[in-house]
Amino acid sequence: EALQLNKPVRVSFTSPQTDRSERYSMLVEGLVELHSGWMALALVWDDEAQEDFRLVLPLDCINSWDDVLVDVPQGLRDAMPFAWTRYMDQRFELVPGVVMDASEEPVPMRLWFENQTAHRYLSQPFHNSQDLRIERSGNGIVMQASLVPNAPFIEWMLHHGASAQILEPASLREKISNEVQEMAKSYAKMFGP
Repeated sequence: EALQLNKPVRVSFTSPQTDRSERYSMLVEGLVELHSGWMALALVWDDEAQEDFRLVLPLDCINSWDDVLVDVPQGLRDAMPFAWTRYMDQRFELVPGVVMDASEEPVPMRLWFENQTAHRYLSQPFHNSQDLRIERSGNGIVMQASLVPNAPFIEWMLHHGASAQILEPASLREKISNEVQEMAKSYAKMFGP
């Protein structure tokens, strides 16, 4: 109802980052269902700081809401429109919390997948930017996509183990390599000879 009527609401929620209860006035600009559940895409007003910000809020974090006598703060009336669809399309998945860098541009990537894994993504693309042109390499297939390399994307790549690699850009490949090396250190022998 708040989304359909563009009605401001006062929402109390537990912050996904801090587990602290927060309360803000907001305009719900969109609702989206992800595999992790429903998310509210909102324009929020911070009374203390006297500024607005965008928020991706899991609906199951909301403790209470009130639409009775909630005025639209002037800051929300003056806020610039935001292209949520473009923002979502450029990411592997939305991350709950404050939208920190809305202008972050997608990165062209070359990704290698082992044959069995690759065939799954040929019939069910992993992202809407996935290029349908492929290149065979070794015992797999190289695919291209262009997206913001956020934490969910990196976690998704790592869950494939040795069945997937980031080939380009080199900076992202190096970042993943460093993370894997740190993970390997945490599994060094703790006990025994």
